[in-house]
Amino acid sequence: ETVEHQHHRTVMHHTAHATYAFFDSPFDSALVVSTDGGGSDGTFRVFFGSRSEGTVVRLDRQEGANLHIGTAFKEMATWVQAIAKMFLRLCLLGTECLNDPSAELMHYAGRAKGRYRKQWAAIIK
Repeated sequence: ETVEHQHHRTVMHHTAHATYAFFDSPFDSALVVSTDGGGSDGTFRVFFGSRSEGTVVRLDRQEGANLHIGTAFKEMATWVQAIAKMFLRLCLLGTECLNDPSAELMHYAGRAKGRYRKQWAAIIK
């Protein structure tokens, strides 16, 4: 199921994670930390979200902050049996191995049978 929209905006990797996480949360304001194995803007970013202002603002100003906390997430992904089997099978076949098992783990969050929160549709439009 998709939401029709009129505009498309490109944002940095961790800004996208933080914005989705904050506006999907029940909080009016929150400190949001985004960390993973990497992205267009490093591996670790800190934001502040304000529902009343409708904003998620990046707080850390160090360019290219690369605290590799995401490495632990990557390790955790290798313990998910379905991911580990797929990773091993592709590597043994000599085909392209999964570039990052943590990406596969994150994909599980998006497998909600094509559903989305209806209250998001108006914001997206």
